[in-house]
Amino acid sequence: MKNLLVLTSVVLLCLLTPSALAQPTASYTLNETAPGTWDLLVDVTGAETAGLSAYEVWVDGVAPASASFTQNTLATATAGFMPGTFVSADIAGNFNAANYQGATVTGGVAIQGIGKTAVSEAGPPAVNLDAQALLGTLSTPLYLGAGDFRTPTVGLLNAAGDGFLNTDSITPSLQVNPLASTVHYTFQETAPGSWDVLVDVTGGYTAGLSAYEVWVDIAPASVSYTENALATATCGFMAGTLI
Repeated sequence: MKNLLVLTSVVLLCLLTPSALAQPTASYTLNETAPGTWDLLVDVTGAETAGLSAYEVWVDGVAPASASFTQNTLATATAGFMPGTFVSADIAGNFNAANYQGATVTGGVAIQGIGKTAVSEAGPPAVNLDAQALLGTLSTPLYLGAGDFRTPTVGLLNAAGDGFLNTDSITPSLQVNPLASTVHYTFQETAPGSWDVLVDVTGGYTAGLSAYEVWVDIAPASVSYTENALATATCGFMAGTLI
């Protein structure tokens, strides 16, 4: 009898596991496209849902006077994310923007497939979204990172697109991609034993190089470095700061 009970438990576990794996998921992405300008995108997966029905984004510690959200063309007068259901507010000192497809509960038609497939709907305004749906553009103060944003909830349509799923147990993920600054050094040998040191600097948050260093793992008696004419008496890479 004991062995039978153990076998029964294993069978039940095998039957329950696929159902747990089939739970819909939602993944938000914030891509900084210019200093303080962010694209908000979403991916939705799962056979149980026809796509996104609601979204929200928070910028913690930022008041609405310093932030704004411009929603992409997701709405028509009778369907989808309508202007009347969009909110942008200061909640306890944090910026919040959100919207939901109210049409599904007012007799209108939900736009299905948002976040799952490329979606097109006739307008005006027209709806034309990639599979990773661009929900809108967020403007914020500069130098924000992953710890400054939240997307704690998501709304999903049911499989038929005529109602909503209970998403209380679904925690959407958030990937934040700030602008990156990069520095690339190049050594070009112009004659035997003579090398030019060049640098490229890229990124939206930098005005250029402020310091550099070069190492040659050889005793100083055998190596010398002549700095280019980057300095004046009062600014730039001054002679007194070269070591």
